[in-house]
Amino acid sequence: MIGWVWLGAALMAVIVELLSGDFFFLMLGIGAAASCICAFFWPNLWWLHILLFAAVSSVLVLTVRPLIKKKLEASTPRVAFNVSRYEGREGVTTSPVSPAGGTIMLDGERWSATSDHDIPRGIGIRVIEVRGATAVVAPVSR
Repeated sequence: MIGWVWLGAALMAVIVELLSGDFFFLMLGIGAAASCICAFFWPNLWWLHILLFAAVSSVLVLTVRPLIKKKLEASTPRVAFNVSRYEGREGVTTSPVSPAGGTIMLDGERWSATSDHDIPRGIGIRVIEVRGATAVVAPVSR
């Protein structure tokens, strides 16, 4: 009977892992599966089941999980999110841009912009950084 409980715990851990994707619950599931096998052979040694679960899960979390995460992160390309994805992009001024403000067209969107230099309308710009909803730009030198 206790073997089925460990099997259920292993399956639940794998299901939670599919939802989280952090490899932590997978390691717990493998530990529960090891305890499940032990419980089917020695059902009355409940202390051994718990000890085996703790030992296997701990070893996997501390050794295998970091290796898997490092390998996965190395194979995943870095993607800029939110406003950081606009840094370095080029656009064009739609009104004169100065330290007081102005507007630019960037990827088909109109943005508020400021610049350390006065930039006339229709000049190519590059986004240096984004502060709030305002792009800080500099003229593109060609």
